[in-house]
Amino acid sequence: MDAAMQGVVLIGAAATALGGVLAWFGAKTQAKSALRAVEMQAQARAQRDDGLWRMRRDARAVSLRSVETFRSAMGQLIACQDFVDDHPGHERAQSDMDRAFDQFQAAFKEVHHERSVLALSLEDEEERAARVLGTRVDECFQAMGRRGGASEGERVSTETALDASTAGLARGIREYVTGVRAILKG
Repeated sequence: MDAAMQGVVLIGAAATALGGVLAWFGAKTQAKSALRAVEMQAQARAQRDDGLWRMRRDARAVSLRSVETFRSAMGQLIACQDFVDDHPGHERAQSDMDRAFDQFQAAFKEVHHERSVLALSLEDEEERAARVLGTRVDECFQAMGRRGGASEGERVSTETALDASTAGLARGIREYVTGVRAILKG
């Protein structure tokens, strides 16, 4: 092989080697870009999951707060009813009881509203616990209705039913909170 041919072979070999190096850099850059795209997708998915988790946590908290507000309004109404029974004709007692009754009804409506909102973000395993808690609220509401219209002779049985429904509500709240904690930790 003459010198000119050797030069062409060397130039061809150098060009091939340079092409290989450029291809390696191109593949490395492409791999980095693909990895970055996967990282960005994972980050976006994690942000979405975090946002959903926060939304669900907040919906659960608002729903639970509405149940606690209902329970507080129920206690206030019971206290007002007892005061009116013990002090008939007291000038402010009836208006206080009317206001407590309005707050009790508003709290009951709020529980059902928040329960509907919560249903949008519930996981399947939570649905049963939320339904049970809602049933406990309904039982308390019904027991309060029976208590308000009870005669003196029916008073003991309505008090017993109210005590049972109130205890059921307290149990329902504890069970719901325990279940939600487990889900939020998991």
